[in-house]
Amino acid sequence: MKALNILLISIFFILEITLAKTNNFNVKKNEIIQKNDDYYIVIVNNTLSTSMLKKRNEELFELEDDNIQFELLISNEINNLIMENKDTYKNITEFEEINNKTLTFEKRDDVEYVRDYGDSNLVYPLGSFKEKTILLAYLSSKLVKMVNSLSYVIDCDVDTKFEPAAYYNKNEILEETKWDNVIVRNDAKFHLSLISQGKFDPNLVSQYDTNFYYPSSAGKGIDIYILDISLNLKNQDEFPETNERIVENKFNIIRSQAVYGDYKPEYDDIIIRPAEKSHGATVAMAAGGITVGSANKANIRGIHLDDFAESNLFTALLNLMNDPLFKPNKSVFNMSFGGNNLIDYRTKPSVQLFQEIVNYLSNEGSIFVAAAGNDGIPVHKIEGGIEYFKLPCYLDNIICVGGVTSQYENNTTIEKEFTIDKGSNYGEGVDIYAPYHVKLAYEDVDGNRYEEEIYEGTSYATPLVSGVVATILSENPDEKFTTKSMLQHLRDMGEKNCIKDMEKDDPSNVFLNNGKRVVYSKDNIYNGCGIHAGNKGCPRNQCCSIDGKCSNKNSNVCITKN
Repeated sequence: MKALNILLISIFFILEITLAKTNNFNVKKNEIIQKNDDYYIVIVNNTLSTSMLKKRNEELFELEDDNIQFELLISNEINNLIMENKDTYKNITEFEEINNKTLTFEKRDDVEYVRDYGDSNLVYPLGSFKEKTILLAYLSSKLVKMVNSLSYVIDCDVDTKFEPAAYYNKNEILEETKWDNVIVRNDAKFHLSLISQGKFDPNLVSQYDTNFYYPSSAGKGIDIYILDISLNLKNQDEFPETNERIVENKFNIIRSQAVYGDYKPEYDDIIIRPAEKSHGATVAMAAGGITVGSANKANIRGIHLDDFAESNLFTALLNLMNDPLFKPNKSVFNMSFGGNNLIDYRTKPSVQLFQEIVNYLSNEGSIFVAAAGNDGIPVHKIEGGIEYFKLPCYLDNIICVGGVTSQYENNTTIEKEFTIDKGSNYGEGVDIYAPYHVKLAYEDVDGNRYEEEIYEGTSYATPLVSGVVATILSENPDEKFTTKSMLQHLRDMGEKNCIKDMEKDDPSNVFLNNGKRVVYSKDNIYNGCGIHAGNKGCPRNQCCSIDGKCSNKNSNVCITKN
């Protein structure tokens, strides 16, 4: 009789799972709507199964608590179902990591679990209440349907993630930016928090907001081409394997010839100073690093240059133009380099030809971004009747990026106005300014990891702009930009007239912003009004002045023209 009971119960569960795998799921894989694998809360009706469990032989389950017996049996059955259908997971690597994961504290002798969670990391019981048992399971989208079809399962739904009460307002951000959705990276790198809010004024806002706010598209589907030296993209923590984008070394330019394959140190033909051994890799991170980049879903396509020769740039652009996978209207070219010409470049045929190629690609939708340089001099000046130009930055249809000092201790000593860094080039020809300093870590080709440190230069201001350009393209997929129209878009979004010692009506007196300009206080305390003070309003008999202060409506500052 005991043997019969055991057989009946086994048949009961086998039948349930067999029905789930056959009758209800006779569907081809490509017909399943693929969603990300995730954790799900499974609620089970334990009434029928618990009564059946009481008939089981005590030798099969030594536990006295019927609920725990049932919880572990159900977990085991669903775990078997998972293992038999593990090919349905979208990310099998992550599945294996979770399945084989050992909690770091499990080896400690002083750790004792409050209850028995079973042996599976993929599904385990949380507990029971009255006639319901609650499980947590890591499932694929197809397995969700299979589990939901089991007769004893009441519900199987994604484990909802709640958020703490925030000092920022997501709906307000979406209304301002017109993004489809917003992602908030808490306590982000300082160079990122700077570009997703307007100018911080300690007279208006109590505590600086260290978050980075960016559109959920984050440059997805856009190619950022990094033209640079020492371009090692392999094994960098900032470029983990993901299905959302591509990170690759498109090709190497060696003595002006294109070669496929990953970057190798011997491909550098120039003498690389220690500070430049990470140049290409760190520039790429500022554009698209997962935690330090301004567009962490954009495709990063490296074009390694053995040096910054003009001929190498021709080779890079001509080879890309003939690449059938090249998408000019979804491409951003980042050039964190430059040099001085002592003659009028407009008379040099090779420069003019390069300009023609840039103009053509720009009109096709490609966006070019270049560094102003780090000499602390004007990008364009005349001395002794000789014109000096910083190229390629000064060329038409190339967005020239200068740098604003952005190295602050603990994010607190922020001036009311930005200052052009003493190392950055400036003046006529610079189109927009961005953070001059970034903070990141990298790994060289030999596997040596270098600790997080500050990197400085317009070389890093430039990829931050390139990343923001990529997010603009991903948020506006149907709009065709040229470099010129993209620059105007950046200036419209940017923080205007905030850079010290620049004329207020200078069109380049703009600091980079990704579209979210409202300034929040981390402690939710404000001493002003308007966009630079959390969008706070004023009492009914007052107006918000242009400098963010509430004033009596009869005062001059409340006149519309002021």
